Amino acid sequence: MKVFSSSDIKKIEQNANNSGISFFDMMENAGKGAVKEILERFEVNGKNTVVVCGGGNNGGDGYAVARLLENEGAFVRVLKTEEPATDTAKEMALRFFGEAIEFEASYLYEADIIIDAVFGIGLSRDLSEKYLEIIKAINASNAVKISLDIPSGIFADCGKEKYAVKADLTTTFIARKPSSVLHPAALNYGECVTVDIGTPQTAFEGVKEIGEIIPAPYFEKRNPNTHKGSFGTVSLICGSFGMAGAAVLSTKAALRSGVGLARVTLPKSIYPIVTSSVPEAVCNVYDETDDLNLIVKNALSGARSAVIGCGIGTDDFSKKMVKAVLENYKGKLIIDADGLNSICSDIECIKRSGADIILTPHPAEMARLCGVTVEEIEKNRVEYAKNLSENLGCTVVLKGNITVVAGKGKVYFNTNGNAGMATGGSGDVLSGIMGGIACTFDDAVDIAVNSVYIHGAAGDMASERYGEISALPTDTIEFLPEVYKTLGEI
Repeated sequence: MKVFSSSDIKKIEQNANNSGISFFDMMENAGKGAVKEILERFEVNGKNTVVVCGGGNNGGDGYAVARLLENEGAFVRVLKTEEPATDTAKEMALRFFGEAIEFEASYLYEADIIIDAVFGIGLSRDLSEKYLEIIKAINASNAVKISLDIPSGIFADCGKEKYAVKADLTTTFIARKPSSVLHPAALNYGECVTVDIGTPQTAFEGVKEIGEIIPAPYFEKRNPNTHKGSFGTVSLICGSFGMAGAAVLSTKAALRSGVGLARVTLPKSIYPIVTSSVPEAVCNVYDETDDLNLIVKNALSGARSAVIGCGIGTDDFSKKMVKAVLENYKGKLIIDADGLNSICSDIECIKRSGADIILTPHPAEMARLCGVTVEEIEKNRVEYAKNLSENLGCTVVLKGNITVVAGKGKVYFNTNGNAGMATGGSGDVLSGIMGGIACTFDDAVDIAVNSVYIHGAAGDMASERYGEISALPTDTIEFLPEVYKTLGEI
């Protein structure tokens, strides 16, 4: 599912109009599509339904929905915040045979359903006091709230949200907008469904999306004539004294993600913990007096993929190990956590490496890599992920409530997952999943997008079982088999 900017949506609409589909017909189709989605979810017959219409084309969508809901038996009242201002909205308002009256908050008190058609993708200014009060009144109602195209008050192209309608359902037209996948704005959408308004495929020609929402991947059933070597070896260089859990989590996640053999390279001090927790893993044990080059050589030998950084620390020995891996490995390399912190002072080492690299920073790690504040990263997640990917020639997975994956000039948004996954160890699980999947897929971007989807899906199952407050990274690993079963089998 593609995500387009507001200016590109307008280009698509204009292209459709040039091909012979009128703006009025597109507005009518938007109304019909929105009502179809509403009827699938809510009973409208006999329900007090208030449609709040602005003066632009979003208001025109509202007049179309008002007429169509009235035909379905709803008791409809239209409240206008101003007179229709565009020709298409004026024409649509004339089709509504009821009376549109000036907005008055008291009409919202007895509403069962409120349709928000105040502002669409054209909003580019802060709200006036008048509209702040209107949106506050809508949000104060206990009615079901349905926004047309985007929740009023949100800027379509960014995650900024000062005050906006908090919808239960948003019927977005033509395609998803950036604000539906960027926080905090995305939280206002509720359930977001895309409505086709009759724009032909030719209308999209020459218009480039800003990104795509990651779909569920599919894994083909395994050939029975295989052995462990068929599914590759992942090398995990993880863990340190006090951080044995990072090695355990990443290794378990890799094994649950279809890898033939998991080899974990770790300090002697944590060997008993790791080998007893993950008996399926092969352990290469070292201490800091051993030859570093030999440690790295043994760790990477025959590995189809490698993971480095989970819980290794940032002491000089660990930094040298990260550097040695970058200099000597040529396969798929996932760098996480302390691996990222070890390269902040010389991120150009990514360019010099012969490995096919996936970086997996959370916002604070991303800020250190880019030399800016966390706040700056959060305001411009797409731009920073895309720029870092292009500058370093690698794949970037910027973790967060909606994870952004950037690679090969494209951007992807992962919309599953939940707040229960915001806990220590969750990133270790993701890195392990990536290491495992990297033994199955060849393309680094495919590895990244499939891994974040699977991680989020397993986390959702864990939170459904245990609740967001109590779910743990180990619970996410517990549900990986269930996720893979729903997606086919590795």
